Amino acid sequence: MKGLRWLWLLALPLACKKKDNPRPKLPPTARFFVDSIGLDTANRLPSRFELRWYGDDPDGYVVGYELRMNGGAWSFTTAQESTFVVSFERGEQYKDLIFELRAVDNDGLRTEPPARLRVPLRNSPPICRIDASLAPPDTALVAITISLLVDDPEGRETVDSLYLRIGNG
Repeated sequence: MKGLRWLWLLALPLACKKKDNPRPKLPPTARFFVDSIGLDTANRLPSRFELRWYGDDPDGYVVGYELRMNGGAWSFTTAQESTFVVSFERGEQYKDLIFELRAVDNDGLRTEPPARLRVPLRNSPPICRIDASLAPPDTALVAITISLLVDDPEGRETVDSLYLRIGNG
């Protein structure tokens, strides 16, 4: 029994010897919360939409994400979601955007290949309504003044013109 104890004490330092070839660092993974958006032409997303993503690192932790759209420059963020507002050219109704995402870990490694997501969009129509706070009282007048509130999901500056139709005109 005493001999086994000595053998164990001699084997312990040998078992704790540092290996000459440490494990290589592993890159993080990144994913969008949806794998794909399979919408047809009539059911595309509006020009204002939200994307969410997440990442994981098997041998460390994720410090942030790099995101790019349509092969452009990578943009770093620590957020895991963002709201995007996409503008359209005059007369353009539909557009597909390709988003790419990669996670960055505490060792500076990045996801390869990046996660990809095609986002099918449609041009959202502008919104026009009568400003009820400035509406005239309920009377019969030959001429009236009304105030219209106009907005567009892509920004008010994208509203080019306004057409007004009264009655069946």
